[in-house]
Amino acid sequence: SGATPAAAADTAIYNERLFLNWNRFEVLGIWEATSILSLRGGFRYTWGDAEVPPAVTPIASTNRGEIRLPAILAGATLRFGSKWSGAFDFEGSQGDRQNFFRTSLLEYNKGRAQVRYRFNQALNFNVLYSILDNRNPNPAIRLDTRIQNASAGVNWTPGNGQRLNFSGEYTY
Repeated sequence: SGATPAAAADTAIYNERLFLNWNRFEVLGIWEATSILSLRGGFRYTWGDAEVPPAVTPIASTNRGEIRLPAILAGATLRFGSKWSGAFDFEGSQGDRQNFFRTSLLEYNKGRAQVRYRFNQALNFNVLYSILDNRNPNPAIRLDTRIQNASAGVNWTPGNGQRLNFSGEYTY
């Protein structure tokens, strides 16, 4: 008594494997320009390949994909005394038309800005805004995505937080 054809097909599907090779290289430099200003800049390169066997997808042949994604990194931090600070970051890539998935980042710009105000040792307030703008101009995909996020928060730790900590945040 052998396995049924359905059981043999299930066994064949489970023996198929997704092969994924993903690598990332990043160089980032930080320069303390003044006691108020720090600058960051760098480069990130992501590369790899993937192979999805035919048993996992409805297509009869093996699907292969590659990713090649160079990105520029930049940022700054500002400190105004002990009360105010701000951090600003940017990441952008024009891609090279290769990515694993239809929804992967390809031609994108990502930005983030955060400002913090410390009222005193126990109370501080912060706001954060981030945006991601991604385009995949491949005529078969034509996927444009824009995501924006804003939040504000307050942290209160009376008595150095030994007995009570309060943190509240609103995100939109």
